[in-house]
Amino acid sequence: MGIRLISGRDFTELDSQNAPGVIVINETMARRYWPDEDPLGKRIKIGDLNSDNPWLTVVLSRTAPLPGSERWMKFFMTRWDHGGSR
Repeated sequence: MGIRLISGRDFTELDSQNAPGVIVINETMARRYWPDEDPLGKRIKIGDLNSDNPWLTVVLSRTAPLPGSERWMKFFMTRWDHGGSR
């Protein structure tokens, strides 16, 4: 993805349509939701908790911020985890 990783892993070919959902988050989002914890392995749901959106497991966090983006929460999902298809 071209982002410098600080902890965790990037997406792999194992993160397929039939695999459990995963999410990559940045440092700002990690500090917001897990301020004094390691967010790796934590679960998060994007959108309304009552929605059909899947629960996702954090597999990467604490990406080095891009200049000027430190204040914005950012996350990345596979296309399978937000309704994409082959």
